[in-house]
Amino acid sequence: INFSQPDMEKMNELRLQKQNLAKLLQYHVDVMYNHITNADKIPSLSWKQSLAVLDRIVSMMDVLTFFRYMNNQSQLLNDIFNNASLQEMEPVLGVENTQTSNQQNGQSNLKRKLLKICRYVFELPIIEDPFDPSAHTTSENLQIRYLFGCARLCIMNASYYKLFG
Repeated sequence: INFSQPDMEKMNELRLQKQNLAKLLQYHVDVMYNHITNADKIPSLSWKQSLAVLDRIVSMMDVLTFFRYMNNQSQLLNDIFNNASLQEMEPVLGVENTQTSNQQNGQSNLKRKLLKICRYVFELPIIEDPFDPSAHTTSENLQIRYLFGCARLCIMNASYYKLFG
């Protein structure tokens, strides 16, 4: 793609792909958030299912880093290549509801849930099963991937993701 004079058809394809990525990320974040904040203390996901959902979330966090702002980028691309911000998932506020909604330091609902999931992953115990040597690397590997995923997002857009790091 030519970033200074983008082709409208390719730009539309990229916009749709990023929006679908954000919607899919929102879905998986909601599933995991509901699992970890379950008030009934009855887990909605098994251990393997939760690891699979966590893996999908961190994979999508990695893909977000491809949407960084480019030098000499056309303003038409600012909503797509915006340093991995999740602006398309944030509510659009009118004049009448700017004071009452989202008084959480400008933090979107998706970003708040994603931060809670990251904290959850970092607090996971490292499982040591003498009969299953892969169990140790499963949770530790996930924690390392989340550490790098959060670090990439913080480096890319420090003001937007400042609560992550």
